[in-house]
Amino acid sequence: QDDVFNLSLRMLGNVTDAEDASQEIMIRVMTNLASFRQESAFSTWVFRIAVNHLHNYRKGMFAHAVFSWEMYGEDIASGREKGVPDLSEGVDRALLEEELKYACTNVMLQCFALEDRAVYILGTMFKLDSRAAGEILQMTPEAYRQRLSRLRRRMSEFLQAYCGLSGGVCQCKRRV
Repeated sequence: QDDVFNLSLRMLGNVTDAEDASQEIMIRVMTNLASFRQESAFSTWVFRIAVNHLHNYRKGMFAHAVFSWEMYGEDIASGREKGVPDLSEGVDRALLEEELKYACTNVMLQCFALEDRAVYILGTMFKLDSRAAGEILQMTPEAYRQRLSRLRRRMSEFLQAYCGLSGGVCQCKRRV
């Protein structure tokens, strides 16, 4: 259940949507237990149900917003945050900077296409081996590894260009 929620959270981008989707996924798992043929690990079967459900989930906060690496990079480089008034109202700025890092990571995940997001999350955050992840995503382990490698490279390039923690132009302190 925790893994389903964590996958949903990373795929959908916010807690409320992740809770709703996780509940729906767990109901599907429970009502389809008889169809589990033990041809793979139970967790692999559950992840496959979850990924399939999340690919079709269109209720979320990010469901109708289109994000792209170019759009996000342009937002960071634009300096638009300079014209935004400080609304922190005395909240600890270091805490806000940490929250911004999580939010930024979340937006970067949303820049991936749905299937790419699933590949990246399963490989990078859940650290699944290529056999299990390939089975979940219905691709060969080789294709999965190659795709994950390309996605990691894409994320790394973006971080190097834009994230101040990786040498880029953005500074969390400035964007808070």
